[in-house]
Amino acid sequence: MRYADVHNWLGWPDPNQAFEPEGAGAQMYADFARKKIQGALKIAHPGVEMKVGVIAADPNSDSSEGPLALVCEFPRAAGDTVLDLVHRLAWNLSRTALLVTLEPHQLIAWSCYQDPTRGEHRRVCELPGLDGLQSTGTQQQREVRDLLHWVNLITHRAQNAQTEKFSADGRADALLLKNLRYVRGELLNMGLAQDHCHDLLARVIFTQFLFHRKDSGGQAFFSKQMMRRLHEDEILSKAHDDLASVLSSKTDT
Repeated sequence: MRYADVHNWLGWPDPNQAFEPEGAGAQMYADFARKKIQGALKIAHPGVEMKVGVIAADPNSDSSEGPLALVCEFPRAAGDTVLDLVHRLAWNLSRTALLVTLEPHQLIAWSCYQDPTRGEHRRVCELPGLDGLQSTGTQQQREVRDLLHWVNLITHRAQNAQTEKFSADGRADALLLKNLRYVRGELLNMGLAQDHCHDLLARVIFTQFLFHRKDSGGQAFFSKQMMRRLHEDEILSKAHDDLASVLSSKTDT
């Protein structure tokens, strides 16, 4: 199921306006999404092909308003592992509420306000196949069209109809701030001075960045090889897999 197959049915902009928008605002978001999502996918799954675009309220506008949805089109079936990664990357972008993945056999809309660990709760709607796409089609087709039609995207129909899947607390940036507030509260309750508390949190955030941020070759600064070398050099007590593991040891921390 390609974008070209459904854009008229859903009232979405033409394919070139989604994947190569002329407006500076939509183009900026499309380029950003391609770099973050397509780039990471190529590293994790080199053989998987994908196109990334955006559905904007006005593809020709220079406005920096966030897109109505991100769209990822696959020429072949992607599989759950790839789809889960794409959803996690879209969730991390924190730029839009909806992700739509298009595979030859199905369309899936995902909530980008749901933690990627929430399983099926992340899915807003699904549509298998293309047979008889029309406004008066099957009940499932009518439901999907009701949620994803361009007019309804602008009026946030999906968010209003499925509020439990679009809680602002589930956004990546909101969840990060919630976790930081909790840790800050715990540290202050232990008697740590506020300045020291903030310095410590800043170091933790930067260290986590060094675990997650990857170079063009897909390697993080604190890679598995680096952690293994630090253990072999007797700097660390073991080859930790992540920052949480390091923090479990006071000496290694």
